[in-house]
Amino acid sequence: EETLDQDYIMEIGLDITNMEYEDDDIDLDEFIERIEDAVVISCEDALEKIGLNIGILDYLVSKGIQIGDMIEVGMSLLENMEETDELKERLENQLLKSVSDKNINALLIAAIRLEEDLQKGRVREINLNEKLVHFYPDELIGATIANQIAGTKALLNFRRYSKEKPGILYGLEPILSNAFAGLIAGCMTKILEE
Repeated sequence: EETLDQDYIMEIGLDITNMEYEDDDIDLDEFIERIEDAVVISCEDALEKIGLNIGILDYLVSKGIQIGDMIEVGMSLLENMEETDELKERLENQLLKSVSDKNINALLIAAIRLEEDLQKGRVREINLNEKLVHFYPDELIGATIANQIAGTKALLNFRRYSKEKPGILYGLEPILSNAFAGLIAGCMTKILEE
């Protein structure tokens, strides 16, 4: 098994416990960043070592998106229908079924990664500080998800959820907001047609 060279460890700051600092010379922000990096690296190594795969629901929870929140959003735009426990249960079942669909799963992961890459400036050609004219992958992903679940009728509901952004949709970044608007709209359309 390879061991890292001590100079290399000191250079990249992985060995935070043995780092040499003068009492007056500690940059607290840098120290916190090194601790965060060490924790992330340790967690990644541990997950890789035990072979744990993370599923879509784990990603959703990591982004603060709960099934109950999506049910609340779905119920918020009901028209000419009473919100019932049975309807909520049907929506929950459809949401779980839909996120287990490989195509929906891949589109949601793509939305999560795209949002993360754009927020962290990893895509050189796209600057979020500029007005992005003719930039609509968020709408395409959301519409595709809605259509995959319930066909063309779901696109109309997707437009409503995307425009009004009820509940958690309001607080999400644009790409995630529209991806989950598509998921919820597709699921609501599906259960209301059954």
